[in-house]
Amino acid sequence: MIESLSPYLSSFFILFREGFEALLICVLVFTYLDKMNARHQRPAVIWGLIAGVIVSLLTALAVKKIAAVTHAHEELFEGSVMIIASGMLAYVAYFSHTAKKHVEGQVDKAIATGNPFLLSLTVFFAIIREGFEIVLFYAALFTSTIYSTLPVIAGALSGILALTSYCRSFERNFSSSFCLFWFK
Repeated sequence: MIESLSPYLSSFFILFREGFEALLICVLVFTYLDKMNARHQRPAVIWGLIAGVIVSLLTALAVKKIAAVTHAHEELFEGSVMIIASGMLAYVAYFSHTAKKHVEGQVDKAIATGNPFLLSLTVFFAIIREGFEIVLFYAALFTSTIYSTLPVIAGALSGILALTSYCRSFERNFSSSFCLFWFK
């Protein structure tokens, strides 16, 4: 029982944390659009979100295919994945430091030009970044020989459920106060 708890919790927190980061970017863009009275631009954000999820899933399939091809060099693949993942974490730390200015600048540009493509692109890249991190971390979980896949899948499903519940709760209870706090 204890040995299956570690992969379950790892899987749960990877999906919940990365999903929360993607959710936060989307909420920032939505609330800023509300503040700027540009709710008509929301469909562009949704299209960027959907496209980002699709590309992230395709990335997962590509990584799985690469992992299958490089099975003879499994340690090299795992090491490469870990190095890329640590680089992504460093990038996220930098991005988080400048996220507010980045989001405001991209949304302002999209509103000023009337081009919703810029807005879609902003959300698209944020979702792809988080999706790529999820793919890298799950690649490490699935290629590890000490973990069974069942707890990893159960953790992922629990993470999706928790994230969905959190999103619904956040939407109902905090979205207007969040907007006031973030965009003073």
